[in-house]
Amino acid sequence: MSILPRTDGREDAGAKGSEAPPDSTPETAVDDSGNGDRPDLEVHYRQLAVKAVRESRNIMKRLAGEGAAWGHLVRAIEKELPDTLDNKNRKAYDLVRVTIVELFGLEGEGWHTFKQADTGRLYVRQGKGGDS
Repeated sequence: MSILPRTDGREDAGAKGSEAPPDSTPETAVDDSGNGDRPDLEVHYRQLAVKAVRESRNIMKRLAGEGAAWGHLVRAIEKELPDTLDNKNRKAYDLVRVTIVELFGLEGEGWHTFKQADTGRLYVRQGKGGDS
């Protein structure tokens, strides 16, 4: 099932102010407040972020090899987030660490960061690190 925001300019009843209509959020993206009927958009955004990285062969290859630039991960995640989301770039930036932890475990155990010597850019690589 594909989850897409409305493109006809209309709002769903009851969805005013939300980034995605409640009925388009995956069933697993519910809050844990006990009522289980309200979508948790943060969970939904995390799912989109993990999907964006996991399904990119290029990114996964880089993460396992020379490393992927943090900014490259931000852009890949940002593309998957709804266009209606305020501060979409900031949300994508904040989701990078959460996504990498979901995919590889804790920093220093399943992945590490390092700065590229010639550019000073931050990179992420799968593995414990210490060899950069």
